[in-house]
Amino acid sequence: MMRNNIFLLIIMCSFFSCNQGSLSDKLSGSYTYHEGLNGYRDILKNKNIESITNDRNFEYLKENIYSEVIDYCYNEDFILVKQKPNKKYHIKALLFELEDIYSSSRSKFLADSLINNDVYYKQIFDNEINYWIIDNKNEILLGPFQKKKYLHKRNDLKIPQELELKQE
Repeated sequence: MMRNNIFLLIIMCSFFSCNQGSLSDKLSGSYTYHEGLNGYRDILKNKNIESITNDRNFEYLKENIYSEVIDYCYNEDFILVKQKPNKKYHIKALLFELEDIYSSSRSKFLADSLINNDVYYKQIFDNEINYWIIDNKNEILLGPFQKKKYLHKRNDLKIPQELELKQE
């Protein structure tokens, strides 16, 4: 009897400890790391629906770092991110964000237009690897940077040496 109870307890613990969806990690400031079942890894800013619906310039979309986030680290003041941009997923992520406000066909048109025409998105896809700095004190996302500019900006902001990406 005792043996059956222990077995049942082990089964229940393993069932409830399994990740049955996406993985999320609350970072500093208003950012969260998300790893979806599809393997995509993003860093997203938590925002309210009112700020999104009032933003007709789509600037709120530029507060996120979409896949593929390959490394990140953070403290109370900063989040450092290394990204390998994935154009296909960027379009999917923008569609997902835009469909909260617009129809599916309008969202597809807007996502394609932003990716193909907006200078910001063109910069993202100019590099194989991008570096980003989220300054929580000033609530700004800086980047995308190439490694040399990232290291320079990191120095300008006096980011502590202990806060370091792998293979920085």
